[in-house]
Amino acid sequence: MPILSALMPFLPYLIGGIAIVTVIGVHDFRVRSAEAAKWKPKLETCEGNVKTATDANLSLKKDFDQFIDAHNKYLKKLADDQKIALTKKNELLAALRIKEQAAQAVIEQLLVDAAAGPQVSKEVACAKAESTLRALATDLMRDDAAHK
Repeated sequence: MPILSALMPFLPYLIGGIAIVTVIGVHDFRVRSAEAAKWKPKLETCEGNVKTATDANLSLKKDFDQFIDAHNKYLKKLADDQKIALTKKNELLAALRIKEQAAQAVIEQLLVDAAAGPQVSKEVACAKAESTLRALATDLMRDDAAHK
């Protein structure tokens, strides 16, 4: 026990040192707790803002996806309408070519009749031409009205 008796004069200093370290530790704990308490509401607010922003981003992504889907459907409908219009145009052009060929045949027949000379009177030839051209024009107007 000679070591213990040698340390006895320093015992008050040792206890004082332990007390000082304990007081400093408690003070440090209190300062840190106060600082944490000060920042805790701000941290909770920040976390709430992050959640709100995340929810808003998800909502925007959903809305954007819906917009893209609607736009793609619209583009598909436009493409389908364009195909239908092109088909209809081609059908109308084919019908017009047939009518044009028929008109050309009538004109050629009228020219042949006119070249035949006095066998057909001028009035009869003109009446026949007028009747034929009116019938052709009526057919064209009827077809045009039917395709509108």
